[in-house]
Amino acid sequence: MPSADTMNKLALAAAELNRKSDELNAIIDDFEEALENANVGVGVLLEKPLATETLKLASANISSFLGYAKINGRWRLCVTRALLDECGKIIKMEEPAPLQNAPRLVRLEAVRVFDDLATALSLKMTQYSEAIRAATVKRRA
Repeated sequence: MPSADTMNKLALAAAELNRKSDELNAIIDDFEEALENANVGVGVLLEKPLATETLKLASANISSFLGYAKINGRWRLCVTRALLDECGKIIKMEEPAPLQNAPRLVRLEAVRVFDDLATALSLKMTQYSEAIRAATVKRRA
């Protein structure tokens, strides 16, 4: 059994990490709420992975991608995990899961690219708006 001093340091470190994780979760909640309030109703998945795990027994990786998707009827910040071959080609992709449920490292990396996600969402909405405009103009003609 570790010494009482070691266990005390461990408890203090855990408490600090949990406080900081709560701050990280608040940032995620605030961004998700802002997207909901803006009525962003399009999904997007960033192409650059947040984190990658190398599988020991295969020449493949599992990567986590940040996105925005409808999960159980609600638009959410999400993480989608994908199995990639040695060339980076997607072999299999999982269903998106809420970002809040992702491991700490993935949540931390996600917060760092929130600007990229907001930019991608804005671009996709602009593209949809232009496509709708073109379709309605064509219909009126």
